[in-house]
Amino acid sequence: MVNIDPNKICSVLKCRQTKLRMILGHIFNNNKVPISALDIQQILKSQNFKINRTTIYRELKFLTQNYIINKIQIDGISKYEFNSTNQKSYLICTQCHKVTPVEIDDKIFKSESQKISKKNKFIIYRHSLIFFGHCHKCSQNHL
Repeated sequence: MVNIDPNKICSVLKCRQTKLRMILGHIFNNNKVPISALDIQQILKSQNFKINRTTIYRELKFLTQNYIINKIQIDGISKYEFNSTNQKSYLICTQCHKVTPVEIDDKIFKSESQKISKKNKFIIYRHSLIFFGHCHKCSQNHL
């Protein structure tokens, strides 16, 4: 999947361009970490855009099925992010639930991915790598 300009989602999908799809594209483009439907609803509310959660879930399902966004589970909550060529990895604090994006050496990761793919006879299209632990602040609280 290539990076998509939020303004061009509907032209890429050849679907009806709605205000919600445009706004969702910009929300995903402006967030560095995955966000939940509830987060999206709160962002929309802060922008005086009133929409019920069912409509948000319907749009998220549509965008996920069309590979515009990825759905990942974090602490049992479905969160969403733009699907891009830049595969993302995260650190998640199991105490305060802070999500921090991290970069992993692409050469090492590609090499390991190829080994895994070959060994298991499995074609890998994308990945989601999440590390769970305690952030600095929470680990200090345990001392």
